[in-house]
Amino acid sequence: METTSPPIMLEATVLDTLETHINSKSLRMSWLNDTIQVILQNEKLVVNPKVAEALRASDNDSTILTKKEDIDEHLNSMKMWGQNCYSYALEHYFEHNPLFQQDLFHSSSEIDGKSAQKIISNYFKQIDIIATKPKSNLKKSLPDDVLLAFYNTYGSLTHFVYYVNGIFYSKNGAHTPIEFNSLKKFLKKHYWDTEKITVHTIDSDKVKSVYAHATYKK
Repeated sequence: METTSPPIMLEATVLDTLETHINSKSLRMSWLNDTIQVILQNEKLVVNPKVAEALRASDNDSTILTKKEDIDEHLNSMKMWGQNCYSYALEHYFEHNPLFQQDLFHSSSEIDGKSAQKIISNYFKQIDIIATKPKSNLKKSLPDDVLLAFYNTYGSLTHFVYYVNGIFYSKNGAHTPIEFNSLKKFLKKHYWDTEKITVHTIDSDKVKSVYAHATYKK
């Protein structure tokens, strides 16, 4: 009988703390062969007194963020800041991958563009590139289970999107995650300055090799 190996857990390790804030901490972490910067939001969020004071002063209203329902709404809004597009797309990618699991990309983690670029450059294979002009390029068929990286006219990485079964999955900043099926409409509304989109799939052999080497060193 054929047996299936359990997925490999790609664990992240904290190297040091860069900054600590009232509701989050900025960390330098090791993930596979790279050092990346991650912001982890605290599990329990609290109202920042300085923010509350500033809001009350600007509106000249001492009742702001004193009622429970207002506090709950404020904290729920803050929670949406816990994950950015890079973490969101990577979380979805690994949720659909039978070979690997991970503990870093989730609703309370944010990684910066430089770290995101390291991850797709070192552990993913670019299998296609889509120039956004002419617009007809955006109707190109895509394979399932791919990560899309958006680059603006300056060549800077600006966004990640996960794609599977005809649906694109995206999260923009503190906004609620969205699902869409038209790249053309999405770019027009959200990322109009995108010049190219690169299409990626994980480099399984390389990830397994890096993981095995790291495990051996332990």
